Amino acid sequence: MPSVDQLEAFVTAAELGSFSAAARRLGKAQSAVSAAISNLEIDLGSDLFDRSSYRAELTVSGVSLLDYAKSILQSRQDLLVKAGALSEGAEGSLKVVFEYGTYVSAINEVLHDFDKQFPKVELHVQTTSFGDVFSRLADESAQLGIIIERHPYKEGFHFRGLGFERRIAVCHKDHPLAGLDEVRLVDLRGYRQIISETEIDRNSPEFSRQKGPHLLITDNPRVAHNMVHGSVGWAELPAQMVDDEVKAGKLKELSYDFQQNAILNKVSLVWGKQQSQAPACKWLINRMCQLHQKTWV
Repeated sequence: MPSVDQLEAFVTAAELGSFSAAARRLGKAQSAVSAAISNLEIDLGSDLFDRSSYRAELTVSGVSLLDYAKSILQSRQDLLVKAGALSEGAEGSLKVVFEYGTYVSAINEVLHDFDKQFPKVELHVQTTSFGDVFSRLADESAQLGIIIERHPYKEGFHFRGLGFERRIAVCHKDHPLAGLDEVRLVDLRGYRQIISETEIDRNSPEFSRQKGPHLLITDNPRVAHNMVHGSVGWAELPAQMVDDEVKAGKLKELSYDFQQNAILNKVSLVWGKQQSQAPACKWLINRMCQLHQKTWV
């Protein structure tokens, strides 16, 4: 089996085109580098360099095997990095799940800071439905979630408020509701409302977002957004998602005559009560809590 020293000598000499230059970079005698490459050639049964010229030029076999040698060295480095992170007490990976619609551009800065603080921790970021966030936290396939809070609170989890998400009611500019200056509840009941299953509380109507009997249910606000564009129905969507299109006249913001137009939802971090938190997860919770409360508004 080729040794690390042999592979490093091979790769370095190939990159620099010189055994002597490779020896200087590796801090070794040229004879040691030459011997390492010769022994590697014996182990592989192939000449790696054409030694007939002044420069150390790769043979056809050398060219073919160079990428494999680099891959082995990189895999070794990755192994050492991962082991180093574990020995320092940091988790090897951290999985964070965002409910659809809660990942906003301000999160990018948080992730940049995370990379500086924990460069060796592999970070997984996914978006999913409200219910799936809790399922993943419960089976510990994720360590941290970001959700829009619903009533009632789910037991067995810690919650920490981050701020508020603002939603507004919109329809396509050509939808019949777009022609109304003020929209009554009875007006909405005549058209299909695009809504998430989690916003329909049949046991506690006072917490339900359902405005009428005609529903189209989807858990993904981006899918709902696409449906609104197709004039399939109307929906209450995150303002950050639709503000520009409302200003451009592509979508129409509906003006309710029975309640405030802007709906504020609480955005929260959530994690399992039984789950121990490693350093990277604790750091991310604290950093997320530094975001402005209006980040999602």
